[in-house]
Amino acid sequence: MYISFTIVAAIALLFGAQVKPMAKENKIPQAVLNIVLVAYPLANGFSRILGGWISDLIKNRQMTGMIFYLLAGIFMLALGVTAKNPTGFAAFVVLSMLFAGYVFAFNPAVIGDFYGPRYSTTNYGITYTAKSWGGLISGYITAWLLVTFGSYTYSIMGLGIGALIAAVLVSPWVLKKPKKKVPTASAQTPSTPATPQSQSK
Repeated sequence: MYISFTIVAAIALLFGAQVKPMAKENKIPQAVLNIVLVAYPLANGFSRILGGWISDLIKNRQMTGMIFYLLAGIFMLALGVTAKNPTGFAAFVVLSMLFAGYVFAFNPAVIGDFYGPRYSTTNYGITYTAKSWGGLISGYITAWLLVTFGSYTYSIMGLGIGALIAAVLVSPWVLKKPKKKVPTASAQTPSTPATPQSQSK
């Protein structure tokens, strides 16, 4: 769960920090960029609503997460291929964000499902540190790839592949609810107090 959170959060953070330089690199017209700058934050917010609705509809939170991460990965790969096309750039940035944004609603809900409400704040607080690693990927590593290869394509494609891996990691067949520890028979059976022995006359 931690790894998947890191990868998908990096997609959301990538657009927050790099969408304007990405548009400049691909010579996207300013009018198209303006539309993207308005649309992708809205898609990010709507992702929570859409994900919650689908999760309630199919009654499977993890399946919803898997579908969203899978689509985020597909659209990131499509963005890497079509980034120089203004229509493709706008469409796939928004669509990637629409499905990547669900990560911030999915993780706290699943942590509550897995570990219960008692320590939910602490548990999610620990998991939320994955966002800092996502920031490292979307910031430092993306900048390093840009300087090394002269293009954002490598970062976009890498995160696309990463999102596909994240989809596998959160699938119901891989990410399973921790089993409760069952007390042993000796722990379940209270010890019988010793009874005084009667003395023989």
